[in-house]
Amino acid sequence: MTGARNASSSRIVVATLAALLLGAVGVPASKAQNAAPKAAAQPAPNAFQGFTRNRKDPVKIEANSLEVRDKEKIAVFRGNVVVVQGDTTMRCRELEVHYEGNALGVDPRQNVPATKTQQKNASAQRIKRLVATGGVIVTAKDQKAVGDKGVFEMVTNIVVLDGNVVLTQGQNIMNGDKLTVNLTTGTSKLDAKRVTGVLVPSSMDKKDGDKKGAARPQRKKQSPEN
Repeated sequence: MTGARNASSSRIVVATLAALLLGAVGVPASKAQNAAPKAAAQPAPNAFQGFTRNRKDPVKIEANSLEVRDKEKIAVFRGNVVVVQGDTTMRCRELEVHYEGNALGVDPRQNVPATKTQQKNASAQRIKRLVATGGVIVTAKDQKAVGDKGVFEMVTNIVVLDGNVVLTQGQNIMNGDKLTVNLTTGTSKLDAKRVTGVLVPSSMDKKDGDKKGAARPQRKKQSPEN
């Protein structure tokens, strides 16, 4: 019981540090709007679109440990990493956060919460890139994306999922080697030597049911001759 409590407490501490560190995750809304084309962007047909849909929601991160290497401008979350933003959840074994400026809310010398003065001095911190490795799974509602490695470029708003990529939505399944998603324009590209998939039209069952249930036209009853 004591070990379980310590593990739980450790994850809570890491989650708290993560909230301070990643308070500015994502491209600022004004910047994203300026980068978007005039035409209305079409939503990307995969779970990653949730990160754009939930942009204003807070990002919650849990992990077994957090290491901040401020000289390298990298923060590393390790062990059963869970990232939640709105209705979108990402799971992986390790998450690297590449940033500019000082680690917001964290004293790089001791990896402990920074003082208010240090937090003010770190106000220029910006997240440049997120690198998720080890069984990357992204889910949003009925959509799911799985791969070996995921790279989120925060400046360009582009996500690349590499290695044994599997996309599912309901009964639909697509397989490939590499998925590239532009979250600003809403376009997706799945690359492979040969892309495979199974698509199940949602209207198929309804049509089949209509055919089976359709009643044969009845002949008009002839009135008896007087």
